[in-house]
Amino acid sequence: AKEEISIQPETFTPQKEVPAVAETSLSDVADIETKIPPKEERTKLWEKLQESYTSDKKQKTVSPTIEEELPPTIEEPSAILQEEKFVETPSVELEAEVKPEEIPLVKEAEEKPLTEKEKIEKEAKRLARSLVKDILLYHSDKVEIGLKQGNLAHLIGNEIRKSWRFYKDNFPLEKTGNVNYFKNALNEIIGKGKQIFK
Repeated sequence: AKEEISIQPETFTPQKEVPAVAETSLSDVADIETKIPPKEERTKLWEKLQESYTSDKKQKTVSPTIEEELPPTIEEPSAILQEEKFVETPSVELEAEVKPEEIPLVKEAEEKPLTEKEKIEKEAKRLARSLVKDILLYHSDKVEIGLKQGNLAHLIGNEIRKSWRFYKDNFPLEKTGNVNYFKNALNEIIGKGKQIFK
């Protein structure tokens, strides 16, 4: 109880000092407000203020020294970041310099014209792989269950038949030299390299 009594007077003493400070500042403001210059002086002051404002504005736009002095103080952190970027860029440029040398070699190998048979083979493989990947993408759960239980043909047989018809319409076996690239893609992608489809 004694501690509470000793604390209470300390909290009240600053509150008494604060209004006294406020009263003195209000009296100072009242003195300032009473010293208003006459109308003519106010208009002259206003004109001077406008002139100084416009002259300051012109100096800021015309003089390059002010513009040059401000950016370094503001952009010092970004300058450090730019230096770090310059350190990283040479490695990228070196890689870019190496790549153009390699690209012509690859282009020379690809510039050899493919025969008609090779073009058909390439397109047939691409179509077969994309059809099988679509089956795997849209029916991955059935494929996993079918591989575990051994009833893959029962679970995704319809999808395989639809894709096979589409493949056969575009690339009949006579066109691909009796090579079934669709079956190869099924064994490679869905069968994971095992000869499930015969």
